[in-house]
Amino acid sequence: MPAGDVRVGRGMLDLLPGMAPFIEPAMARLLDGEPLYLEAVAFDEREGVVYRDLVVCPLMRGEEVDGFLHLIIDADERVGSREALERAVLGYRRELSALREVMSVAAESLELRDVLKRLLDHVLRMMKSRVGAIHLFDEQRAALRLAASRGVPQSVLEEVDEIEGPFDWAAWSGEETETDIVPQIAERLRQSAAYGRRRGIAAYMGVPVRSRGESRGLISVVGRAGRAFDGEDVALLTSIADQIGVVVENARLHRQAEQLAVVRERERLARELHDSVTQSLYSLTLLAEASQRLLGGGDLERAAEYTGRLGEIAQQALKEMRLLVYQLRPLVLKREGLVGALQQRLDAVEKRAGVDARLLVEGALDLPAPMEEGLYRIAQEALNNALKHAAPRTVILRIGTDAQRVTLEVEDDGRGFDVGAGDGGGMGLTSMQERAERLGGSLSLVSAPGEGTRVRVDVEVPR
Repeated sequence: MPAGDVRVGRGMLDLLPGMAPFIEPAMARLLDGEPLYLEAVAFDEREGVVYRDLVVCPLMRGEEVDGFLHLIIDADERVGSREALERAVLGYRRELSALREVMSVAAESLELRDVLKRLLDHVLRMMKSRVGAIHLFDEQRAALRLAASRGVPQSVLEEVDEIEGPFDWAAWSGEETETDIVPQIAERLRQSAAYGRRRGIAAYMGVPVRSRGESRGLISVVGRAGRAFDGEDVALLTSIADQIGVVVENARLHRQAEQLAVVRERERLARELHDSVTQSLYSLTLLAEASQRLLGGGDLERAAEYTGRLGEIAQQALKEMRLLVYQLRPLVLKREGLVGALQQRLDAVEKRAGVDARLLVEGALDLPAPMEEGLYRIAQEALNNALKHAAPRTVILRIGTDAQRVTLEVEDDGRGFDVGAGDGGGMGLTSMQERAERLGGSLSLVSAPGEGTRVRVDVEVPR
């Protein structure tokens, strides 16, 4: 403080205006000779609020306080650094919270478009916005197609549903914070925001969705008119967009794996169909030739026997053709769900083969797509085995679920076999066990000669 302010008759609180609330409660300790330290005290000055550290040290004469030494230190820089650090910590917490939510949604087994819609909801909530969209590139990267949107008017959706290139790839790969990298999308979303019409043009922010160093699409967020997205907003959205890029890439790889699995499954079925039909046709040809020779020689009794066997082999071949051809129709599971697909299978194959086939369902089934497919394939294999080898009159297919697990059973009243003797080794048990293990479940088999067979699968329901 200026030296002229210190003069006879002026009290300590006169020299330190505004400090009475801090010093008066400590006055008793000061008079006992105890120093007072105050950090980051706010002072209202002409240029605004400034921060000072204050030290009041008693001056002692003997055991009595004779005066006070006041020391005031500028604390603006330290307070500013601390506030900057606090803002950075809050920013990190915001980003980590956002990424945790993104990963939580991405970990769920949902269709990609459903995941993107839920992720977009999270983004808009964190950005305090109501309008946004996610576009993804097509396979040729020649056009952006709308994958998810919120709050966008229908008329605008039609305009931004598909944006064809060419695109400015320098803007997609650049490090600058320019966010209007696709002007057509930015302009239409910015101008169409309902809450931006009366109060000016709404704010827009769009960042690339990237994975493995390559752009997979664009995520757009529209803010209220008068609001400007800052660098922290762009950084947060960029972090989220990178995680969305991982989700999109994983979905692409999963789709490729599924397509490859379908191709391999079709090739396997084609081989089985070829082998089965070839063997049956060869048997039919031999029996037909033998029947002709017997008829020519007048042996009508043996010719009739061979003709009967011809009919049996033809019926068996037809049965195998039906079940193998049915396996070539994978879309039924996606279209009808697990219960509907199983019922269609029983109607199309077992019932046409004269088997009394029943489906019993307990509980509400809401299972992830991979689990539905795995259970469907196991049931299909068990039904095929029964039809091929057991000659059953009745087949009962049970499926039920509770909060912990789902159970699938296929039971028939056919020939059965000795499990301990390994008589069923050629009945696809290995395939069913492998599928059950991939689902994280277990498979059990109960059978005996003349007492039918029961195949059971238990799988834990994912939470």
